[in-house]
Formats: sequence, C-alpha cells, structure tokens
Amino acid sequence: MNSNKTLLCTAVAAAISPAVNASQEQPNILLIVGDDVGFADTQPYGSEVDTPNLVELAEEGVKFTNFHASPTSSVTRSMMLTGANSHEVGLGTFDYAVYPPAIGKPGYEGYLTHKGVTVATLLRDNGYHTYLSGKWHLGHEDGYLPDDRGFESSYGILAGGSNHFNRNMMFPAKNEATALAIQEGRMPGVEPEPIYENGQRVKDKYPGEYSDQGYTEELISMIDNNKDSGKPFFAYLPFTAIHLPLQAPKESFEDKVDYYVENGWDVVRKDRFERMKDMGVIPEDAQISPRNSLSRPWDKLTKEEKAWYGKKMAVAMG
Repeated sequence: MNSNKTLLCTAVAAAISPAVNASQEQPNILLIVGDDVGFADTQPYGSEVDTPNLVELAEEGVKFTNFHASPTSSVTRSMMLTGANSHEVGLGTFDYAVYPPAIGKPGYEGYLTHKGVTVATLLRDNGYHTYLSGKWHLGHEDGYLPDDRGFESSYGILAGGSNHFNRNMMFPAKNEATALAIQEGRMPGVEPEPIYENGQRVKDKYPGEYSDQGYTEELISMIDNNKDSGKPFFAYLPFTAIHLPLQAPKESFEDKVDYYVENGWDVVRKDRFERMKDMGVIPEDAQISPRNSLSRPWDKLTKEEKAWYGKKMAVAMG
C-alpha cells in the first residue's frame, strides 16, 4: 500500500469522525481493502515503504498476525462480506478458466449467491447507512449487484479491475473485433470498463484521477450526504490498486526506483523477513521459504532487466 493511498485513508477518517454521531452500541464502521496487497507490503507488517499514517492506525488499533485469506480476491471478498465459507455462497472459484471442471457444480457459480447474507444487509436492517465505493466483482447480473446486497449507495466497477487513471478495461474485450485485430497482427482496442452507481451504468465522475483518489472522494461524498441523519454508517472502500494494471502516480514512486534497482527482490525479501521477526509479526525462529522457482536470482539479471523490474517494484510499492 502506498503513501498516497495511506493519506487517502486518513482523509476519510478525518472527514467522518466529527461529522457523524454514532453511539457506543452502533459505531461507525469503515472497511478499507487493498487489492492484491501482500502480507509484508505495508510498513506495520515489515515493508520498507514509509507509510506513517498506517503505522499510527496500527499502533492505535489491533494488528492481526494470525489470519487467513483466499489466494484470489473475489473468493476472499465473498467470505469477508458474509462470514461464510466461499463454497457455501457460490465462490469456490471466480473464473472457470482457472478450473474448467467446476462449471455447473454447486458452490462454483462464480458470483455471490443469496445463500449468504452480507454484513451490509444486516447493518442496513439494523439502522445503518451502507455505502460502497470501488470494486465489487461478486456478480454482474441484476439481483447480484451491490444495491441488491445491502448497499443503499454504491459507485464503482463490477469487474476485477480497470485502468487506474481512465477506467478502461484491463484487457481487450473478448469479441469479434479483438479476434480480428489479433488475426491481422494489430493491437486490439481497449474498451471502457462500465461504471455503476446504485445499479445503473453511469459516466466516470473522476476522469483522469487515480482510482484510489476518485473512489475515496466518492465515499466521502456519500457520507457527507447523510451526515446529519443521526444514523451510524458502514462504509466499504475496496480499492482496485495495486491490482493490474501496474500503475501509480509518478510522484509516488519515482524516488523509490533506485532503491529497488540496487537491491532487487532477493534483498528486499530477506530484509522484510528479518524486519517482520523483529516486529513480532512472525516468530523469531521462523525460516524463510525457498525461492520461488519462477523467479531468477537478482544478480543473474542484466542491467536492462534490473532497470525494468526495479521500476515495476517501485510502481507497485509507490
């Protein structure tokens, strides 16, 4: 998670804390989710990236060191929002390309079925405002959209991700135009990723803004619209970063490129591991895992490869 994102998270907290009264029995709830953020990618868990606001939040709150998540985001989201095993609510997988034999099998519908009740529904039915701004990726059809699953106000994409600056699709659409372009040796065009507000397709409200910024601004707007209602709120902010495509504002990563080019993934990995032990995030006697067979030793890369991958690491951590 990058420093820019951290500031955004703090901006939300600062905007909501004095504006809306919530009783001790019904506190305001803000749930922020980073997409594809690794265990040690944030400073409170051992990252080398300076994120003072996250550190402050971690020091004032509770930091989990024994928790479990699915390897894929939609599967994890289904469990997080319902408290159910993913197979119980249709998300044994989210993509049949990953596991074709699952097609048609119960528990592998590929969307959040109504066999589970979302926390948004439970809180809405108990007097809460419920807001979502960001990524959904738990169903594209009517009856399975955020406004069908307990969110009174929602804004964002239904898909797994989009361009972080213009909300275009991550990949070319699977259609005849794409197939023809590939056959002719041309670069396929990329279509806009549809954006939905309260179940209806709308234009992007934040063109040109980085995704984190736009989704955060929209969530603050939702909260402000009802700040005088006297009701508590549940605000769900599922960012699309740092999910593909690998993009970040230049000012957030350009000062980090040299560090990653010089050190590479081997040193970064070892340093994080030792830092996590010093912080008590993992046991002192923990042993670092073997190298991933798909990655090469950093010192075996060419100068050009180090420059390329070092920049990619900086962007991811930017």
